[in-house]
Amino acid sequence: MNSSSFGEFAFDLQARQLTHLGERVRLGPRAFDIFASLASRPGEIITKNEIIKSVWGSTNVDEGALRVHLVALRKAFDDKGATGIIRNVAGKGYVFAASVTRKPPLDTPVQQAQEGKLPWPSRPLVGRDAVLARWAREPHRLATIVGPGGSGKTAVAIAIGNLLRLKKKVFLIDLTEARDQAGLLSAVGRALLQYSRTTLTVARIADAVRDDDIMLILDGCENIVDDVATFAEAFVASTASAMVLATSREPLRSLGERVRYLAGLDLPGNDDTECLEVSPALTYFLEEALAAGAEINTADPRTTKLAANIVRRLDGLPLALELAAHRVRDLGISGLDAALHEPLAVLRFGRRTAPERHKSLRANLDWSYRSLTSEERDAFCALAGTEATEPRRLRIGDEAMEGLISKSLLKFSSGSHAWFLSEASAQFAAELVAKQDRDNFGMPGMPGRSPHPTSEIGSGPRPS
Repeated sequence: MNSSSFGEFAFDLQARQLTHLGERVRLGPRAFDIFASLASRPGEIITKNEIIKSVWGSTNVDEGALRVHLVALRKAFDDKGATGIIRNVAGKGYVFAASVTRKPPLDTPVQQAQEGKLPWPSRPLVGRDAVLARWAREPHRLATIVGPGGSGKTAVAIAIGNLLRLKKKVFLIDLTEARDQAGLLSAVGRALLQYSRTTLTVARIADAVRDDDIMLILDGCENIVDDVATFAEAFVASTASAMVLATSREPLRSLGERVRYLAGLDLPGNDDTECLEVSPALTYFLEEALAAGAEINTADPRTTKLAANIVRRLDGLPLALELAAHRVRDLGISGLDAALHEPLAVLRFGRRTAPERHKSLRANLDWSYRSLTSEERDAFCALAGTEATEPRRLRIGDEAMEGLISKSLLKFSSGSHAWFLSEASAQFAAELVAKQDRDNFGMPGMPGRSPHPTSEIGSGPRPS
């Protein structure tokens, strides 16, 4: 890609792209052709006839058409606060007045990585002090934060990055939209090199990094976990000191990877009078509810008891607690506790600015479900009837069972020594089964009729 820049703009004439601060500037085809004619010869007076010939070729066009498209081009620059880029020289033509800096193509020696890009935390991180302290004591060049959807993996990763940002260039790279290796390399290329192309390779990206002390936070890896595993392992091996921190619902299983499991926030104990002091989950829930405009009497023992019950039912997962807290104002604590027998109907109305998968508990579970294999989907739906307090013993294929465990979709009961779905996951699975019953379309196979090798539900590995 032959990229050039002027001021806050960058452009590639071959790719027909003009960007302002990384965002594409929309131009019509003729307006872009005029821009290309002028920008390719900055500082030179280019006559109207030269521009018309460059844009329209041998077609007979009057100057009125040129003026119309020049107006659109100038307006595009004016809207970005860049007036005077194209100047009229009376009686002679036009000049592209900006100073253009040309960058080498990516196929020549690659430019060094740009400065890191990482947001500062928007609010304090509740209940994760031990996680951050452990990372500060034991940093690793390749690590993965693994946990169920909504456990706060991204927030913890950003907090870790901010611990290191004074020592390293830290880049947060969202991989939730990447679908394959090309999408992964493109996302990394955009973050590190300001531009990317499909011919990017791990070696070229590593060459750009050279000896830079950088950290890549690869966020949301579960949909392309195999590609991320290959990239992360090769990238770390090809650089002197670069670090990779991934977030995923399952481990990468790469050479040298250190896995850190992230569960929900610590739950309140059975002594309800001490819940506020000892439980980060309850503290977070109440703080979010108050921030959302709810009025809560925290001095009332019954209110405290109900709130503690709510956070236990939601396993202390920050996303679920946040969604629940936003319903306290209209349902009240007691009403919310009663309504949680249908968690998917209640836990919605997330932040407008949140990613789609974080706007409701249903969307979050759908995101997890889409990452499953067909066998794992069969197993997930087979567990739809499992009671949270008394898991049924079912016969499910070992590989599918291990997949659900690895992808953080099952909970372990120390009392019954069995794995089972959370209350919300069980409701989601039941809805999938009901939909299949209605239209006989969707997941292959039906619960109880799996064609795969079977074993009892309690046979999966126990958590460490």
